[in-house]
Parts: sequence; C-alpha cells; structure tokens
Amino acid sequence: MNENTTKSIVFSIIVTAITLVFCLFAAEVLLRVKNSDGKNYHIEMWKYSRDLKQASQNPILGHEHLPSSQAKLQNVIIRTNKNGMRGAAITPVKSGQRRILLLGSSATLGWGVEEEETMSSRLQLSLGEGAVVMNAGIGNYNTKRYVELFLTKNRNVTPTDIIVNYYLNDAEVLKPGGGGSSFVIVSLRLLFGFYLTVSSLKPVRMSSSITTKRFMILNSKV
Repeated sequence: MNENTTKSIVFSIIVTAITLVFCLFAAEVLLRVKNSDGKNYHIEMWKYSRDLKQASQNPILGHEHLPSSQAKLQNVIIRTNKNGMRGAAITPVKSGQRRILLLGSSATLGWGVEEEETMSSRLQLSLGEGAVVMNAGIGNYNTKRYVELFLTKNRNVTPTDIIVNYYLNDAEVLKPGGGGSSFVIVSLRLLFGFYLTVSSLKPVRMSSSITTKRFMILNSKV
C-alpha cells in the first residue's frame, strides 16, 4: 500500500467520522426542538420513572413513588409528600373529620393535569375543611397493585372512606417484580420510543374512540 492510498483511507475515515458526529448532533437538536413542548408520552413516562419512581421491596407492587420528590412531567409539576402521595403533606387526624383515600393508577394520580385540577383536589375543594382527601394514585398500577399498596402502606393514614378509581386497563395482569428493568429492556423501549417519535413527524390520520371509566366507591370503616 503506497503513501497516497494510506492518506486517502485516513482522510475517508476522518470525513466519515465528522459526518457521523454532525448527523448525530443534528438529530439530537431536532428531537430536542420537536419534544421541547414536553408532550412526548414515551419520553415523559421515562422521566417519570427516572425522577419519581423507585423499585419496591414488595414484588407485587413492582415500583413506588419516591417520597418528598418533585418533577416536571408533560409541563406539569407533580410533587409527592413523605407518604409518596401526590400533593401536600397529610394533616394529622382530627376528631369527626372524614379522611378520604383515593386509590388508582395514572388517572387518579392526575397525569398531565395541574395539581389543583386533579380529582382529589376538586373533591377536597368541594368538601372543605370537614374532610381530608389523599391521592394515592400511582402510574402503571393495576387493581392488584393499588389494593396491595393500601394493605401494606396506606392503612396508617387512617382513612374513613376509600374511593377506588377503576379504569379499563387496571384489569391488566402485570408480572411481579422489583420494579426495575434490565439495560436491554430499557434500551429497547427507548429505541421503540425513538421510532415512534420519528414516525410522528409525518402527518397521520387517527381515529378516536370513546372509553369509559368506572368508579367504585366503598364507604367503610378501616
């Protein structure tokens, strides 16, 4: 191999590397601009998992909220108190005061909704000082998980009433586990989210359907 050939190969490698770095940089800028509105579901759910969740020691739960934490998700601030519930600290028990506990998944949590517009806050506003409403909703929970959450962690807030906010996908069977995913699984999820993000740059036609919610209210002494 003569000197000119060697120089040509080295030059080609350098140009290819520079081009690759530039393309990656351009793609990064494009995706950051495209997702700067904080509305990309997959990215926001990843941030939710990173900033507000932790693996649970209880394999049935899988994951729990980090206590006393806060994150901006889908342009909405979600904060948790020391009990891992959304909202301000829970007030001490008062004689004759109703203590209402909301159980459920992301709909109960109020995903994408300002704190004052969540179901728990609206109910608190409606009932006034005669009641304390506690929001124990956690995203990516099913019925088995939020019932287990109450039985193992939420009984100590001494609710007088329990509202189970049941959504259709709460019947989904979730595998028991510590709540963490392997590097391979996380990487595949991120790649899939990247694919959906790039695909969403093209105009698509989507049909809408009406889904229903079902509420089960249990008034019980616990």
